[in-house]
Amino acid sequence: MEGNFDLQRFIKDASENIRRLDVPEIPTYFDDLEARIGNVVEVLKEESTPDFNHEFLATGLNSLLATVRCLRLKHSMEGEDRVDFPPTIQPYNSGFPNVREFHLIEADKQKSKEVLASLPKQKSLLETIRWKILANEPIEHEQLLLKRSLYFTKVSETDLFPAIKMTSPQPQFVKEENGKRFYTLDWHGIQASPTVPALYRMWFTQDARYAQLHNDSERSGKQIPDLESFVQESRLGVLDLKTFVWRLDQAVDELHPKEIRKYTIGPFFNSLTDNHSEMQEAFDSFEDPSALKYQVEMVISVDIHRKIFRNSWELAKAFVKGKPAEKEIYSDIKLMGRGMIVPLRVKQNLKGDFDEFGNKCKIYGVTSKGEIV
Repeated sequence: MEGNFDLQRFIKDASENIRRLDVPEIPTYFDDLEARIGNVVEVLKEESTPDFNHEFLATGLNSLLATVRCLRLKHSMEGEDRVDFPPTIQPYNSGFPNVREFHLIEADKQKSKEVLASLPKQKSLLETIRWKILANEPIEHEQLLLKRSLYFTKVSETDLFPAIKMTSPQPQFVKEENGKRFYTLDWHGIQASPTVPALYRMWFTQDARYAQLHNDSERSGKQIPDLESFVQESRLGVLDLKTFVWRLDQAVDELHPKEIRKYTIGPFFNSLTDNHSEMQEAFDSFEDPSALKYQVEMVISVDIHRKIFRNSWELAKAFVKGKPAEKEIYSDIKLMGRGMIVPLRVKQNLKGDFDEFGNKCKIYGVTSKGEIV
């Protein structure tokens, strides 16, 4: 099963899908993107229910928002004063900063301690600026040093949203009963194709005869399930959710995924992205429009296939070798929610709770005061 991989889209995303922002465009782009991500955080918090809880997304979404704010601060230094390169975005089928932007900011974080050590202290810079203002002397140099200090301090303190690899998984133990241990696993990162943020949660069980996942000392010297490689594979965006979880169930004998959710944040659209005609029509005659989509997909285990052993000897051999006696049967992918955040006037250009293509989609309008309706 090949999943939903689109080769032409992948090539376009990886090569020609790049746009460099000019200096006057930088504030508009980052202001719009930051505002819409903040709106999604608020909407998902409001949509959360006891039966379908989104609260675990807070860590990943707040990390994404903080990373965008760091990029905004970084690219406020222009021309010869910039930290490295002008900002680039992926304008088609993404709207988010190019993956290179996330890679460069991770490199900035790694060298932040060294850079800050070479800069004057912020308190000293502020005192110098005040003194030079009173003396009617130029302060451009001190202002630049202060901006650099503020940026590298901020990036050093920020838990950046990962781009080159997904966050490393740390299963969270829930309970143990009837010979099974119950865990959850969360991970997130920038998906490769299309280049948009993706956040996951998986609920799974582990056969109790294996060493505990949450006990490092107990697993010492024993095989650890290859969860990490599957988490990193999810970054590519090549496999659909059902294929991904089915392959994991087949590959790792001691684990049994019971439910998995994927939250895709994007694409993002504004006046600087390469918008299709339907979105452009919705934006028509609106000054500085922007929109951010999100969707929630889910796959669950609906049954178990139990292997039939001809005799107790076969069962005993399978147990000794760690061979699985059961495998999960999964549902089709369920679309649990799709939404789009737009300015209120753009919402009025759309027909009810349908997106620009006529697909069912919850449309949220944002007023000029930032209220979501």
